[in-house]
Amino acid sequence: MTTTVATCHCWWQNACVFQSTEAVLSDRYKAAPFIRYYVSHSEFFGSVSVLLVGDYFQLPPVRQKPLYSTSTNLSLLERKGQAAYQLFDRSVFLTTVQRQAGDEQARFRQALQELREVKLSIPSWNLLSSRVQAKLTRSEVDSFSTALRVYSTKARVNEYNYEHMVHLNAPAIQVEAKNQGKGAAQAPSDNAGNLSNKFPVAKGARVMLTTNLWQPAGLVNGAQGTVYDIAWNADADPYQDSPAIIMVDFDSYDGPAYLTTTEGRKICPILPVTRDFLVGNETCSRTQFPLIVAFAITVHKCQSLTKDRIVTDLSTRDFQAVQRPQTGPPTNSAALDWTAY
Repeated sequence: MTTTVATCHCWWQNACVFQSTEAVLSDRYKAAPFIRYYVSHSEFFGSVSVLLVGDYFQLPPVRQKPLYSTSTNLSLLERKGQAAYQLFDRSVFLTTVQRQAGDEQARFRQALQELREVKLSIPSWNLLSSRVQAKLTRSEVDSFSTALRVYSTKARVNEYNYEHMVHLNAPAIQVEAKNQGKGAAQAPSDNAGNLSNKFPVAKGARVMLTTNLWQPAGLVNGAQGTVYDIAWNADADPYQDSPAIIMVDFDSYDGPAYLTTTEGRKICPILPVTRDFLVGNETCSRTQFPLIVAFAITVHKCQSLTKDRIVTDLSTRDFQAVQRPQTGPPTNSAALDWTAY
């Protein structure tokens, strides 16, 4: 979990919700000062009710110890994180799968559950193997041509995104963030409220929203769309200055139109946002568009997404010690295309 003010998605008078995507010991301790700051209280979590929401089965932490670790070889920060975690004294488990619902998806649900527990049966193996690209018809393969790619490494994601940015044959720019504070420019997006220090963009590029802007209208973290246009302030130099607006045709936008295309698509303007975060004890901020290029994304980014179709590559071993199930987003097995490079 990214421990910044931006990750506190919901605040009430006496409660705070963290969406925990990585169950890391040290992060629980790092979160406590933010809560105490906002409620002006000396207790560990500021006498605030804290809810951790997430699926720790799916996403083990990268090169760090999980919350449930029983290791005695912990750093001071990890020991404090373990103490913070042990303050959570009750759990609630969801028992009904909503994403792959219906009797027709019973076999797929079973296969996903077996993957989760690393106990894949022969029938489930046969079901998943039937979606290997080499076994699909040409028309089926072609139907995945614009589908989201999900890969386990940033290098593979960057390679695929670069190839498809080039194929757009359109002028592209690097949108650079405005950073304030010592070390802010070097902070990765995970530590800066999911804002990239810089990212490429061009008309026609596929992008993903990295924050919740307007949930009822579908502008949520993970929403995907296509860049329709890019605009600058009247007195700006497009060769030197960052754009003022990136206009996006989101796949699932259901709000008022900033403008409407000839095909009837609603175009939504995305503006830069500012996020505060810490680098050591230094308070920093970053101002950037909450977007990333998303012809392909990492497994991290696909958590909690529901997509009609995805393509993923199982030919390279994941960098995690435990292989993650990359089959969560699709709603049915026919939406999968296993490929290899």
